[in-house]
Amino acid sequence: MTINDSDQASRNGTTPGGGVVGRSRELELLRAAVTAGRDVLLEGPPGTSKTTMLRAITSEWGIPLLFVEGNADLTTGKLVGHHAPDRVLREGYQAENFIDGPLVEAMRLGGFLYIEELNRSPQDTLNTLLSAIGDRRLTIPRIGTITALPTFRLIASMNPFDNVGTMRISMSIYDRLCRLAVGYQDEALEREIVERRASTVLDPLGRDDRLVRDAVALVRATRVHPDIRHGSSVRGAIDTVLVARELGRTRHVAVDLPGTVRRPGAGYTTLVLDAITVALSGRMQLDPAAALTPEEVLRDIWETYFLSLAAAAGGEHEVAADGPLQRTAAGDGKVPFRRKPKTLDEAPQLFVPSPNGANGVALRSSGLLPQPPPPRADERTRPGQSDDEGELQPLAESSADTEVARRAHEIASRLALLRRRDQRPRSGGRGVLQRAPFDGGSDEIDLDATMDALLEGPDIAPEDVIVRTRLLHPRAIALLVDISGSMRGERVRTAAATVGALAGEMGDDHLAVIAFWSDAALLLPLGEPVEPATLMETLLRLPARGLTNVGFPLELARKELAGARTTHTRTVLLSDCVHNAGADPVPLAAGLERLDILLDVSGEHDRQLAREMAHAGRGRFSPVRTHRDVAPALDAIFDE
Repeated sequence: MTINDSDQASRNGTTPGGGVVGRSRELELLRAAVTAGRDVLLEGPPGTSKTTMLRAITSEWGIPLLFVEGNADLTTGKLVGHHAPDRVLREGYQAENFIDGPLVEAMRLGGFLYIEELNRSPQDTLNTLLSAIGDRRLTIPRIGTITALPTFRLIASMNPFDNVGTMRISMSIYDRLCRLAVGYQDEALEREIVERRASTVLDPLGRDDRLVRDAVALVRATRVHPDIRHGSSVRGAIDTVLVARELGRTRHVAVDLPGTVRRPGAGYTTLVLDAITVALSGRMQLDPAAALTPEEVLRDIWETYFLSLAAAAGGEHEVAADGPLQRTAAGDGKVPFRRKPKTLDEAPQLFVPSPNGANGVALRSSGLLPQPPPPRADERTRPGQSDDEGELQPLAESSADTEVARRAHEIASRLALLRRRDQRPRSGGRGVLQRAPFDGGSDEIDLDATMDALLEGPDIAPEDVIVRTRLLHPRAIALLVDISGSMRGERVRTAAATVGALAGEMGDDHLAVIAFWSDAALLLPLGEPVEPATLMETLLRLPARGLTNVGFPLELARKELAGARTTHTRTVLLSDCVHNAGADPVPLAAGLERLDILLDVSGEHDRQLAREMAHAGRGRFSPVRTHRDVAPALDAIFDE
């Protein structure tokens, strides 16, 4: 069917999407965009019918739908295509031995190219799309220019709630795409989806059947549970129903109960618990600070639903149709953390180590910085703070406690990071594609360079094969360490040990270290030689003091990293994030290329602010309770 045929079908009332539940508006908007010749970015969590809508449109148009998974290993050759190496060695470069990649195939066939998780793809690979979506043409060396058929479209997707392993997308890409946000359907529509997908001829389902209602309600509860960062999609409810039915057969327990049954037996509720454990535990992403396992979180949701609130479908306290189950903590003696940052009376100061101080660790002011703007009434850091008195201690020389120093050195010696120490090129989406000898880890051969090696002799060794791989250049890293009044005792030892261990591991990178309270001290400017023991000793001589101004070191980190001679900069913040002085740090976090947070949760802490800053800074948020948690958290950060 052509585009014009599609328009005629729409006027006749035979629009596509009969299999799409609850997406009439989104389907109409998507269809209007692609019919108008536009490429589209679909933004939403998994399991929200994005692929189903595309299948509906391409099925109606009678064109193919090609899939590409966006990830760090998606190279230009994998997207565009490549010459078959064995045939090139025999025949030379010929158009006949070129193997089309999904982009070229979609252009030749006039199909939809669907790139899932677009923001996980390297920027140099995405740049290949510019001419394809801008001019509908793509020039390939030795092949010529490929002109797309009129029905060719690029459709991409992104999950806005997942920022682990993602990368920035340039405005040149965004500017060529329309955007359509796709969220979760309401509860009634999700029950209809489960009814359709889980029904069989022998086992038909109704959307009001108890098992369907229970499965959907439990899945929706995973999206609002405080210990779950990302809950399950409706696929989890479908699998819950299917698994529960099989368990019902083997256990001889009735699961197709009518919705009017008020109190299901223990056999049914236990069966549902086992079903959600299998179907949902792998579909949830727990909050990094959660102390429970996925199984424990699911049991908590199950108990809340069936036991604590008697909220099962049809029960005395049935959950409203579009109101996901929620439970507020009661009786645990805790109150929500309240953020009450104070406006500083004077601008924060930046201090630097003074060579004239006792033992070389006295601090001297480097001058006042501009006064930050007063907080607005609508800022995220609206009134709220910790229990600190808020008195700034005078900056003075101090001696590091001998036992504290000994303990910190001992901890630092154990913080051996697990990152690779070999000299082989490290792969990853942030590196730059370069030629390198084959080392067993790359699958994209540079045929031009390899053919040159073959001309020198008939025998070719593995190292004579040249590949295109990503070489990671040295990084510029700013380490921000909280030494405010709340970071005392074991916390300061953990902070000092982290500085010592990280400084020792970053020998091939450029490191800056900033200690902060309401003011801050630049202990190591970016690019200067790193002496881990001296750094740790200097940090230990700074007493925990005063208020916590998280925004100030973020601004200092941005200025330090601005002069870095590398395109890969990162900031690592070690703090309890009890922000109680200065302006909102979240916009400042967004100004960094990447911000990773080690949240000290051994005492009072602000988990919500840490999560917001990590999300704004496109980084990872990891809780640390003791020094033992630091190495695994840093490994996870630097392995991305």
